[in-house]
Amino acid sequence: PNFSVALNNLSCAFDHQDRLDEGEAACRRAIELKPDYADVHVNLALFLFRKGRLKEAWDEYEWRWCKAEHTLSARSYSQPRWDGSPLKGKSILLWGEQGIGDVIRYAGMIPDVLGTGASVSIVCDERVVDIFARSFDGARVSAAPFAEKGSGADGYDYQCPFGSLGKFFRPSLDSFPSDDAGYLKADPERLEFWKTKLGEKSGRPKVGLSWSSSWSNPLRDRYYATIEEMAPVLSIGGLDFTNLQSHDSSADIEQAKNLYGANIHTWDGLDLRNDLDGVAALTAALDLVISFPTFGAEFAGALGVPTLCFCHSDTHIDFLGTGNSVWQPAIRYVT
Repeated sequence: PNFSVALNNLSCAFDHQDRLDEGEAACRRAIELKPDYADVHVNLALFLFRKGRLKEAWDEYEWRWCKAEHTLSARSYSQPRWDGSPLKGKSILLWGEQGIGDVIRYAGMIPDVLGTGASVSIVCDERVVDIFARSFDGARVSAAPFAEKGSGADGYDYQCPFGSLGKFFRPSLDSFPSDDAGYLKADPERLEFWKTKLGEKSGRPKVGLSWSSSWSNPLRDRYYATIEEMAPVLSIGGLDFTNLQSHDSSADIEQAKNLYGANIHTWDGLDLRNDLDGVAALTAALDLVISFPTFGAEFAGALGVPTLCFCHSDTHIDFLGTGNSVWQPAIRYVT
């Protein structure tokens, strides 16, 4: 009861059991014992997000920069971190952080920044540079790693990581968009290419599938499905299935065909991990995406594609206490 590390570990156990009140209490006790314990502050933030207490959650979430894994991903810019002060007539550098799914999710706040009248520059994973440049009209987009010198920029008034925008633009549930059209735009020519390509297969509805992750461990695997667990979907007739998995899933695809007679088509020549502009066009050409909490679901929702996402718990962090999609209204979650 007086050992902060054990209390933090206990909060993680409560998290995996969806025991949110007990997890929050363990975090708060650990912080009483060790106020500068970054890991437990971040864990507290995750509980607060899951309970829909966003203002408190965003404040606690800033402690992520004191954790070793986040320190390594932090960008060192000389400009002051944006503190929410007026941006009209100012310039700001926004930079992506964490995994590609986090970058896509938090990019939904970039239109809010553009709406302030600021001059906006974006630094992000090179795989989404073209998508962001197309989607966020008026912003200058560069691939990370990025150095101001030689960039053609005259410097910036502020800088801010994507995730820290939430404190200012998503302080409550009513500050999230309700429009399910999405905020990312696929390349029009590539979109037409995939519409034609998919149409040539048949006139059946086109459904993208994403069921697992390349990053597998016993705790993460609860979010995903085996091919046997996909049986209720794969047994539906009259659909054309398209593979949206970013890692090699050939064994699963062969199993789906052998067990259920389901053909999950993988398109030759499209790199599902690195050619995200191509993946965006393919995804946008689909009628529906059926997924588990993977990047495929996040991407489809950001593109405004109707998405059915199976989730193990109705307190998943992306729900922010609502029991369903908040960041991308195009996603309908089923628990």
